Amino acid sequence: MMKNKLFAKAMIAGLIIFPLSSSAIADDKPDVFVQLGHTEWVDSAIMSADGKTIASGAMSGSIKLWDVLSGREIRTLVGHTFSVSSLAFSPDNRLIASWGLDKTCRLWDVQSGRQLQKIDAPVIGDVGDVKTGFTPDGKYFWTTGHNDIIMAETVTGRRLGALDITGRESPFVIFSSSGKYALFRKKVSPTQIHLVLWNVLEGRIEKTFDREEFYWAAFSPDDRYVLSPRRNQTLELWDLATGKEVRSFEKRPATGITEAIYSIRISDNGSYALSTTETAVTLWDFSSGRNLGTFQLPKDFRLVELSPDGKRLLLKYSSVAGDTVFRIADSRTGYGIKEFSSKQIGANYAAFSTDGKQILFRGFGRLILWDLEKNQEVRRYEGQGHRLAFVAFAPDGKKFAANIGGGFIVWDIASAKVERIITGLEAVNSVAFSKDSNWILSGGADKIVRLWDLAVGKETKTFIGHTAEVTSVAFSPDGRLVVSGSNDASVRVWNRETGREERTLIGHKYGSAGFSNFHQFTGVTSVAVNPDGQLAVSGGTDGAVIVWSLPSGKEIARLGGHARTVTSVAFSPDGKFIASGSLDGVAKLWELATRKELKTFTRKANDPVTYVGFSSDGRWLLTKIKGDYTSWLWDIATGKEIRSFTGDITSVMPGGSTFVTAAISSNANRVITVDSMGPVARLWDSSTGKEIARMSSFSDGEWVVITPEGYFNASPNGAKHLNVRVGNKVYGIDQFYAKFYRPEL
Repeated sequence: MMKNKLFAKAMIAGLIIFPLSSSAIADDKPDVFVQLGHTEWVDSAIMSADGKTIASGAMSGSIKLWDVLSGREIRTLVGHTFSVSSLAFSPDNRLIASWGLDKTCRLWDVQSGRQLQKIDAPVIGDVGDVKTGFTPDGKYFWTTGHNDIIMAETVTGRRLGALDITGRESPFVIFSSSGKYALFRKKVSPTQIHLVLWNVLEGRIEKTFDREEFYWAAFSPDDRYVLSPRRNQTLELWDLATGKEVRSFEKRPATGITEAIYSIRISDNGSYALSTTETAVTLWDFSSGRNLGTFQLPKDFRLVELSPDGKRLLLKYSSVAGDTVFRIADSRTGYGIKEFSSKQIGANYAAFSTDGKQILFRGFGRLILWDLEKNQEVRRYEGQGHRLAFVAFAPDGKKFAANIGGGFIVWDIASAKVERIITGLEAVNSVAFSKDSNWILSGGADKIVRLWDLAVGKETKTFIGHTAEVTSVAFSPDGRLVVSGSNDASVRVWNRETGREERTLIGHKYGSAGFSNFHQFTGVTSVAVNPDGQLAVSGGTDGAVIVWSLPSGKEIARLGGHARTVTSVAFSPDGKFIASGSLDGVAKLWELATRKELKTFTRKANDPVTYVGFSSDGRWLLTKIKGDYTSWLWDIATGKEIRSFTGDITSVMPGGSTFVTAAISSNANRVITVDSMGPVARLWDSSTGKEIARMSSFSDGEWVVITPEGYFNASPNGAKHLNVRVGNKVYGIDQFYAKFYRPEL
C-alpha cells in the first residue's frame, strides 16, 4: 500500500531539463535527471574559450551543454524546432548564440539555460556555410549566410540595419570574423564596379575601392587588413583604411599546380594564412608573406581547416572504400600526424577546439574529444538510453512493453521495475500482448513475427511468410489467431498453435504515390482485431482503412476518408466503432454497421496523428500528435478534448520518427507515452493529466525510474546514468544517493 501511495504521489514533470529560474539557482536546489544525450545526428558543436563547457546542437533543434572534464550533461536548451547548425559562445562564455534551420537566431544564458533573445534570421546558404557569433566586445550577436548578415544587440535583441547588396556582382559576401564588416563587389554605375566595405553595425558603406579583381578574401583577426588572391596564384595583403597594398605574398614555387585559389583562411592568432586550390594547399607566414610550403591534397577531399595556432590542418576526404577519413596533418609539410575513419571513431564531422590542442568529433548521438598532443581519446559525451517508438499496455493494466531498437522491454508498473528485456533482434516495429498478458508478439525488420513466453523470456514460435518488414501485430481475443501487417502491403492471419499461415488478405496498395515517404513504411501500417475475433481492420500508406472477415479472408468494408497515410487503427471495446489516425492530421470515428464517418478529432491542420486507442468503457479516445509531441484524451460523445499529456521536444528526431505511439490502460486510469525516438517512457494519471514517473532503459542492460520530485529506483548499476545539477554544476548521484533513492517505488 505504501508503495502505491508513494508512486502515485509523483505527479509533475521532472526528468527532462527545463530552464531553471534565478531563485532555483540561488537556492542551489539539487535537480536529479537522467543523462539522455542526443538521440539523433549532432549537427553542430563548439567548446567554450575557457575549455570548461561544450555546446552541441542536434537535428531535433535541441541544444545540450556538457561538462568537459566529467563528460556529464548539464542541461538542455529548448526553443529551436529544427536542426541547430551553428553555435557560438560569447567572449566571456556566459552566453550562447545559435542558428537553426527554423530560420531563427537565438541567444541563451549559459547559467540558467534561459532563452534571452529570438530573432528571425532567414539567411541564405548551405547548412555548413551559415555561421553565428559575437562581436569582440560581446555587445552584438550575428548570423551570416552567403550574402546576408543579421545582427542584433545582445541586451535588447534590437536588429541593426540590413545589408544592402543591391547591384552585387561577386558570388559571395565576405564577412569579418567579428561580424562588423562585409566586403563585396557592387555595380555603382552601368560601367563601373567597385569593391564595397560595408559597416554592419551602422548599416552603411564604410569605403569603396576601385578593385574589380576580387573573387575571394579573408579579413585579418583584427579587421584591419584583407588578404585576397591574384590571378597569378599569389596573395595580396591590403590595408582597409587606405585600400593600398601592404605586401605581396611570395609566389609559390613551381609545382605544376595551376588552379586558381578559391579559399583563404587566416589562423586565429594571425600568424599564418592558408590558401586552397582544387588539388593543393599552401601555408604562408602572415607577417612576412613568405611561402612555408605547398603540398597536394588527397583525392576527393571535402574540407580543409586550419588550427587556431596555424600549426595543424584538418583534412576530410573519401577513401577508396568510400569511407570518410579525417587526417590531422602538419600544416608546413602536409605529413599526416593521425588518421581516423568515420567507421572507426563513429563520427562524420570534426573541428578544432578553441586552443587547437584537441579535435571535437560529432556523429549520431555522440561527441568525442581527442587530445592531439597525447594522441588519445579524452572523453565521450553521450547518453546510452534505448530509443523508443512503439508502446503497448498489457490487457491487465499491470505492465507495458516498448521497442528498444533490436528488441523490446517489459516494465512492471506496480513495482516500477523491468520485468524482461529481449535483445539481439533486428529493428522491432510492433509489440502486442495476449489477452491473459502472459505472451507477447513482436514484428520487425527481419520480416518475421515472433511469439514470446514472458514468464521465461523465451521465443516459442515464429511466423514466417511476409516478404518485407512486419509493421504491426495483434492477437485475436481468444489467442487462437495472430494477425500481422507488413511493408509487402499484405495482412496475414496465422494459426498460433501450428505457426501456419491460414490466409493472406490483399487490398492495400504497395508504395502508393504520395504516401510512401513515411518513415520506413510502404504498405500496411497498423492492424487490430475486434472483440469477438471475427473481424480485423487495417490501415495503410494508401490512405485506406479496410475491414476484413477473418473466417473468410474477404474484404467487407473500405473506409476511405483519409487524404494521407493511415498510421493507426483500433476497434472500440464493443466492436461497433473503428478509430483511425492519419498523417493528414485527423483522427476519425467510424460506425461499422453503416460504414459512416461519425466524428473527426483534430488539433491542428496537418499535424500527423500517430496513434489512436479507446478506453475500456468506450467513452474516451486517446490520440498521439506528432506536431506538438502531445497525446490528447477526447470525450467521444461530445468530440471535445478532456486533457493532454505533453511530451518532450528535446529528444525528438524530425522526419524519420513520425510513427510514435501512446497507449491507454484497460481500466483507463493510466496513459503511457513515448517521446519521438527518445529514450523515455512516461506514465500518466489519465484522470488528472499529471505525470507519475519516467522510465528509461540503457544499452548496458541497466534501467532507471524517476519521479517528478527526483526520487528514483534503479537496477544495480543503473544509477550511474543519473546526474545531479546544482546551479550550473553537475555531479554524479553518489553524494545524493541516500536522499533520492527509493527502492519502494
